[in-house]
Amino acid sequence: MNNFTLTLLLTVAALFTNINKLSAAVDPDFHIYLCFGQSNMEGNAQPQKQDYENLPDNYFMMAAVDFPATQYYGQRKMGNWYPALPPLCRPGTGLSVADYFGRYMCKAMPDNKIGVINVAIGGAEIEIFDPDKVDERLKDNKPDWFLNYCKAYNNKPYDRLIAMAKEAQKSGVIKGILLHQGESNWNSGEAWLTEVKKIYELMLKDLGLSAKNVPLIAGETRGALNHIINRLPSAIPTSYVVSSAECEPNPTDDYHFSAAGYRHFGYKYAAKMCGILGIPVPAESKSEVLPGQEGEKINLYTGEKKVFSRQKFTLSAALLKQVEVGDILEVAIANVKTDAAKNEFITTYPNCPTGEGMPGVGTRPLGLDDKMSPVYIGITNEIFPLIKNNGIAFAGGTFDVKEINLLKLEQKPDYSNVIWFGKSKIPTCQYINPETFKNAKVGDEVRVFCKKKGSWLNFGWDLENANYDNTLVNYEYYSIIVTDAYLAHLQKEGMVVNSDNAELLKIELIPSANAIKNVRDNATNGKTFNLAGQRVGQNNKGIVISKGKKVIK
Repeated sequence: MNNFTLTLLLTVAALFTNINKLSAAVDPDFHIYLCFGQSNMEGNAQPQKQDYENLPDNYFMMAAVDFPATQYYGQRKMGNWYPALPPLCRPGTGLSVADYFGRYMCKAMPDNKIGVINVAIGGAEIEIFDPDKVDERLKDNKPDWFLNYCKAYNNKPYDRLIAMAKEAQKSGVIKGILLHQGESNWNSGEAWLTEVKKIYELMLKDLGLSAKNVPLIAGETRGALNHIINRLPSAIPTSYVVSSAECEPNPTDDYHFSAAGYRHFGYKYAAKMCGILGIPVPAESKSEVLPGQEGEKINLYTGEKKVFSRQKFTLSAALLKQVEVGDILEVAIANVKTDAAKNEFITTYPNCPTGEGMPGVGTRPLGLDDKMSPVYIGITNEIFPLIKNNGIAFAGGTFDVKEINLLKLEQKPDYSNVIWFGKSKIPTCQYINPETFKNAKVGDEVRVFCKKKGSWLNFGWDLENANYDNTLVNYEYYSIIVTDAYLAHLQKEGMVVNSDNAELLKIELIPSANAIKNVRDNATNGKTFNLAGQRVGQNNKGIVISKGKKVIK
């Protein structure tokens, strides 16, 4: 059991202390929200690690079906309250607009408990939630997968939602109803408004609620029926509409949102509810996507794509249309197990990206286990047009591509002189392909920034005189002045950075005029260079330049 899973289970166990108190009596400070609709309310995005972390201890979900135990939570039984970890709807669903609605309501009302009940069905027309029409609709040539979703609620989703709501009323107070639906009614027109009004008023009646105290909040789709959805307040005076603008779409279809999109959509639902309640809207959270750097993490790929020797895995340009200069691609890869009984793994040599003139970054080996090893690739001015036109390919030895995320940092790096930017550990060597150095000239300075953790670091591989530097400290850079021979090598063979344990952070190419000045300035600051202008350690033997003068050591 890893530390993350252990910490999560301990947190969940602690939350059950609060949950056990929920059934004691009706708590007026326990605010409950009913959620219904189709796939965007059901949850279409794969939850990511951050969605299982930092769950407010005052946020709960009532299971509307039974859930088997997972690595993130224990078994859930229908009609009981649990910590609101995703999925909230049914086993096999994902992150939805409801998830972060509740989290932000907890942030807005830290002295209250917040609970959600989610009954939603992907592909459902609004009539599926009309108890007078559901039976007839289910006879209308529905696909098997849809019928199986409905069977989870005994083919009566409205009845299940009301039954769970009545159970919830024993613990707290229903404060609102959330709806996200409309894609399957794209051509219904005014009939959709009439149906939503009927269902909303029926809910209020069956639960003994007042419209003025229990508003209906509906969200726009990615386009379908929005012109009708926005007229909902004219049909239902106590209804409100949340715009889907700026909610990041799922790039693989025309209907759903990405995990980041659902988080932002949930925030917008919560902001609307806060406005209704007349309380301050909480600030939208930004995740720490890299140590000390906040931003947004957008999942581009999650899976188990095995890449074997001489093969490659390509992420298309269409999936990278959100990429901008200054973003970072986080690529999580892992070894492939060759013998489960002996727990043996193939040693892998991934090189990513590669092909089509793409700058490359590699790591070898990943280690003799199946843990994910992230490689970070910065989108510089040089890489950007190549990615936008060609996509990105990953090739090398044999490994699993587990996950690819796009990191959009709040403070974007300065890429004015950067030719490679990343953050990957170097257990033995890191390869930077020749294309990266296509614009280098004799006399230019190559600065290699590393965070050194081990005892040695050097550059070369095929170079006759590999340059060792035992004095490099965290976040300093190694300076190399490009000679004729070194330029020919860089543009033919690329660069290999060797180390026993370091992190390569970025590589800059400084034009020759600035490079000469830099060497002179550094020389007066006590740094030592060889005759090629390459920085060396203080104990380097032979003729070196120290404090601007040639010295024999």
